[in-house]
Amino acid sequence: EAAQLRELAASVRAWRSAARAALDAPSPSEEELAGLLQQLSNIPVRLRERGEIQRSLASKRWLLSRRPALLSALEAARPSLEEVSGLCDEAAGLGLGQLPEVLQAAERAAAAAARAAE
Repeated sequence: EAAQLRELAASVRAWRSAARAALDAPSPSEEELAGLLQQLSNIPVRLRERGEIQRSLASKRWLLSRRPALLSALEAARPSLEEVSGLCDEAAGLGLGQLPEVLQAAERAAAAAARAAE
């Protein structure tokens, strides 16, 4: 039992180190961030900073992978209202709703929805 606790503590330390490195890296891969988020959900202990690290990793993942999709949608002549709204909702859920491109996309989505309702 003591050996299992030591092993668990070592895996938590390794995860923390990997998470900090990913957060400090200028552009970690989406796979790396997704893997860290998955590992976090599988850690069977309560980490004091769990929520904060999870939000930071998820935000960085959104900025690296979903933000380009939002920018691409904004450049399209007729972006998918569903796609743009979904990306805006994701950003807002991560506390990124005030980014200029998110605000612009939300504005365009609201205007398109209003036109569709007429």
